[in-house]
Amino acid sequence: MAGAVILAAGHGTRMRSQQPKVLHHVAGRAMVEHVVRTAMEAGLAPVVVVVGYGSDAVRAALGDWDVTFAEQHEQRGTGHAFQTALDAVGPELETTFVLNGDGPLLRASTLKGMLEAHREKAGGKGMVMATLNTDRPFGMGRVVRHQDGSVAQIVEEKDASQQQRAITEVNPGIYLFDGRARERVVALRSDNVQGELYVTDLIGMYATANDPVLAVPLEDPSEGWAANDRAQLAVLEAEAQRRLRNAFMQQGVTMQQPESVWLAADVSLGDDVTLEPGVVLKGATRVEAGATVGAGSVLDSCVVTRDSVVPPLTAASGKTLPG
Repeated sequence: MAGAVILAAGHGTRMRSQQPKVLHHVAGRAMVEHVVRTAMEAGLAPVVVVVGYGSDAVRAALGDWDVTFAEQHEQRGTGHAFQTALDAVGPELETTFVLNGDGPLLRASTLKGMLEAHREKAGGKGMVMATLNTDRPFGMGRVVRHQDGSVAQIVEEKDASQQQRAITEVNPGIYLFDGRARERVVALRSDNVQGELYVTDLIGMYATANDPVLAVPLEDPSEGWAANDRAQLAVLEAEAQRRLRNAFMQQGVTMQQPESVWLAADVSLGDDVTLEPGVVLKGATRVEAGATVGAGSVLDSCVVTRDSVVPPLTAASGKTLPG
């Protein structure tokens, strides 16, 4: 059985917001809700969310989800956050994912693939980490490898040498640990530039002990993207919209000008639906088969009945159309 720890305690000062970073929305959902959904779709349990800054707001945002909360009263790094979650995870759990609450593009299939690799390639021992290659590694931890290609450690950018900063294989912060992480996380030290406990230091501990450290490159690099400021948040939004639009078009939805359409993640669209340019569908709007939504319409939590036509520039909330 595998569980998950989702790190959601930080403020995210570069967002320039009083709101916790993980509560900023992508495709109409808080980023941390996307991660919780992904963990549950992958069959992980328990799901423990580590909260800190704005903890009441994060708890409220996830109030409908079967998650356990762990309070990180003092933010002393990702390793400390993992320590904080251990009691909630429970001693009987043999496999634990550690995920970032600001990584809303992660897919459940990736987590299942990591779990499969852990079982089949390492016999359920050691750890698995996702990696990605990028020509813009700035701000991300570098994956340092031995000459034989095996993973040696992760070095955070602020602690990296000039040579290490040139490495383009980076760590997006998606991990799977066996039960030995419990004893190792309490041995983490804060002798680094930030003076924090890094969960990334666990990789070096596993490697030094000759325990398996599997690195799984992300097939879709966007799954490893996170948002530290509003510009990065906009990049996540654009990718989420691209995915949603493409998925619906593959399922038989016509979008006359796809790049102009905005969709919330909870929207449902039937076969042969047509969305004209500039349509915005919010909330849990449902457009039934054969219906057309006219250009420039903004619908929030509406139902558009089968084979109907919504006139252009319609604005409606919580209604059945036509009504």
